[in-house]
Order: sequence, then structure tokens, then C-alpha cells
Amino acid sequence: MVASTKRRKKRMKRQLKKRFKQASGTVLVVETKEPQQFMAHILYKGKYKVENQAYQAQLDAVYGGKVQPIERHINQTAIILHHYSECDQRFYARPKWLLSKEGQRHDCYCYLSSMPTGVTKKSQRIVSDEDILKMCTLFSEGISTTKIAIELGVSRPTVNKYLKQAGVK
Repeated sequence: MVASTKRRKKRMKRQLKKRFKQASGTVLVVETKEPQQFMAHILYKGKYKVENQAYQAQLDAVYGGKVQPIERHINQTAIILHHYSECDQRFYARPKWLLSKEGQRHDCYCYLSSMPTGVTKKSQRIVSDEDILKMCTLFSEGISTTKIAIELGVSRPTVNKYLKQAGVK
């Protein structure tokens, strides 16, 4: 039983490689969680320069020649592998998203190494005694805690905390 499963897996890998043999690219067969299903990733490394010329011209207009398609451009909605030369990164993307959608364009994160790595702490507003008195007087006049918080530039829970400490609320 176990031997037949192994033979079946090997046979499926051979058949998959034969199917993609005419592509003349490097075939990587990756086994998924299900033992009988395989995915083939074909890396062409510039073998489709003639077919990708129009698409490469569009990419050059947007990215300045930094992004090149590795796989063959089929249509605008097919997900294909791209290479970004500035950060030497490979990524999968749809051509229409790379060319038209602002949120889907490739962002290079090479500049992150030059940024400081320390955690920046959000500055907190220090509440003075005058602010606490103003909170108490505004609350006694019938103004809501939300409006008091907006006026003083603090959060509503902060206003509630100081009003409870003062014994007003």
C-alpha cells in the first residue's frame, strides 16, 4: 500500500515534468499538503522577451525599468512572476494591478535599513491642575465628557478618570 503510493507520486511528478518539457524553462515541482497534487513553477529567466516587449514597455513607463516579468505575459489578469532589480525581490502580481492600481503597485522596502530601528513612543499630553479644574467646572455646567475631551485635547477616559478623582462624577 505504501509502495504503491510512492510509485504513484513519482509517476505524477514525471508526468508533470513531461507536460512542461516543451517550455524549455527550469521546472520546479512543489508538493502541496495533499500528497497527490503537485504545483509546477516554471522560471523562464528572460526566455519570453519577444512576447513580453509590449508589457515590458508599459512596466518601464511606470517603474523606470526596475521591474521585469520572469514568466510569459498571457493577459492583464493572469498572475505572473516579476523581478524587482533594485531590491532583488521576486513577487507574483497581476499586470493590470501593477500598471493601474496605486495600492497594488510594488513598493521597495530597501530604504527601511536606513531608518532608525528604535520604537517611537507616542507623546502624551500632561494634564495640569488648571485642566482638571476646567474639567470640573465644565462638567458642573452640564457639558458632556466627550465635548470636554475635545475642547481640552485629551481622551474621554482621561476626563472620566480625573472627574472621578475629583469626586464630581
